[in-house]
Amino acid sequence: MQGMEPNNQTSLWLTPTVSERDRRWGLWVEACVRGEVDASLLASLSKTGKYARLCYVVSGSLVAETADVTYNVAPGSLLLLRPGESVAFRASAGDTPRVLLVGFAGPQADWMLHSDSFEAHPLVSHVGVKESVAVHFETIFRLLGTAGDEGQIRASGSVLSLLGDWFCGSQGQPSERLIEEKVNQAKLLMRENLSSPLTAEQLASRLGLGYSWFRKVFRRSVGMPPAQYQIQLRLQAARRLLEDSEKTISDIAYELAFDTPGQFSTFFRLKTGMTPKEYRQLSRRK
Repeated sequence: MQGMEPNNQTSLWLTPTVSERDRRWGLWVEACVRGEVDASLLASLSKTGKYARLCYVVSGSLVAETADVTYNVAPGSLLLLRPGESVAFRASAGDTPRVLLVGFAGPQADWMLHSDSFEAHPLVSHVGVKESVAVHFETIFRLLGTAGDEGQIRASGSVLSLLGDWFCGSQGQPSERLIEEKVNQAKLLMRENLSSPLTAEQLASRLGLGYSWFRKVFRRSVGMPPAQYQIQLRLQAARRLLEDSEKTISDIAYELAFDTPGQFSTFFRLKTGMTPKEYRQLSRRK
């Protein structure tokens, strides 16, 4: 896999070659993008593509224009751009949108995209700001970077999940949906700020909510308070970095906002029953 970084905000991974095994499987990833939308990415989005693209707006907003319709694309929107489809994009005034994008192709994709039910669906599906959607993209990025020859095939499962999210769109009553949106926005904020964790008070403030109400609905929805959920995210990130990266234990500790490597080691041992070094050694024997 080849990669390039147009600027400091956007990272772009390309997969210029696809194995014969991937082609027999019938669905593969052509490109992945994540980050802030700049002029070059807007131009790329607007360019008629040879493969389909799913674009998820995490924050900020975009305007998408086809020959017939203009869409105001809000956070939580998932767009499906079909091969050859002409759509002009621009950022809303004063906004710097942040997006996740995956390009994909293959006979399985062609079959779905040309089915009557898919073709009748509009360009934009408001699935809501959902951690689960962001995790599908993160899984694709991770698999293409670390899973070797199996990466494409395994990543195709997350592509199908994203297509299902786009097809189904948002569900639920307005009041329930509002709570779900706020809880998932909080989850995404926590996930994006592992290197500088936000307190529950800071999360509530960013979301425009009262602290007590936010903490109550978060615990009711997730089954634990925000601080406990954040600990789980840091533990998951630590495990992933120990398994998949060559970073030192000290580098991982500071990346996840621990004051010292010793503090990180104590935290990790309390949660897993082994030190980071022991966990890394065990994971690499499997």
